[in-house]
Amino acid sequence: MATREARIGEFQTSAPPTGCTAEILCEDTRGTYVLPYACIWTDGEWRNGDTLGSIEARILGWREF
Repeated sequence: MATREARIGEFQTSAPPTGCTAEILCEDTRGTYVLPYACIWTDGEWRNGDTLGSIEARILGWREF
């Protein structure tokens, strides 16, 4: 199992460009995980790429598809 720091190192932590479609690395009390769907950065927040609903998770980083 990858360490938390190693996992975060695979992702960008800076603000993405508007309209960026990406994989999102999140964290909860059990550890880190990648959301199973594409997300879009728009209006200063991450949204589900299909429904455009706000992502309600602790987001650690992102990487482009």
